[in-house]
Amino acid sequence: MLVKAEVDEEDHPPMTGVSLFCLSTENMLRNYVYRFAYNKWFTNIILLLIIISTITLAFETPLDDPESQKIKILKHIDNGMTLAFTFEAIVKIIALGFAFSGKGSYIRDPWNILDFIIVASALTGVIAGDASLSFIKALRILKILRPLRLIAKDKNLKIAIISLSRSIPNIVRLQVIVLFFVFLFAILQTTILSGEFYHCETEHLSLSMKQ
Repeated sequence: MLVKAEVDEEDHPPMTGVSLFCLSTENMLRNYVYRFAYNKWFTNIILLLIIISTITLAFETPLDDPESQKIKILKHIDNGMTLAFTFEAIVKIIALGFAFSGKGSYIRDPWNILDFIIVASALTGVIAGDASLSFIKALRILKILRPLRLIAKDKNLKIAIISLSRSIPNIVRLQVIVLFFVFLFAILQTTILSGEFYHCETEHLSLSMKQ
């Protein structure tokens, strides 16, 4: 039985509203699922699976034979990861509600949106099987986003990414100022050195060629 104290309320959204239109915040099943979803052991297991999934992505190359043993093993691992991540998404949707359970709803968190897109694309690829549709192939490419889930699992990385995104407007302004000064120096050098490099010395070159 998981202990409620293992859930850090500061790091995770609280339960609000009615999940899936039938589970209130006092519902025993929802409370148990919430404690399970944000239990440290479960979070660490998902983090380990993300790392394994990221490593397996590095073993795939476009030149591999689709019928080779390596590709078959990687496909089984990928299906297992998809199943685990789907289970994680379902657990969190039950705990938080999908979209209409208040601000803490699953799909209202940008990081959960990323998780949902990755899981949905992976499930679509598994259901489609070996279909050669270009749309399905494009969805399968989204699995390269799985390493980004490491950011969602680490609070410090989240803070770093959010800080970087908020500083982008200031970085753009600074870049504009730098480009402005580069433009001024380019005009200055063009004015000062104009006509200085209109010819070149070919005498020494012709002598060396004759020798």
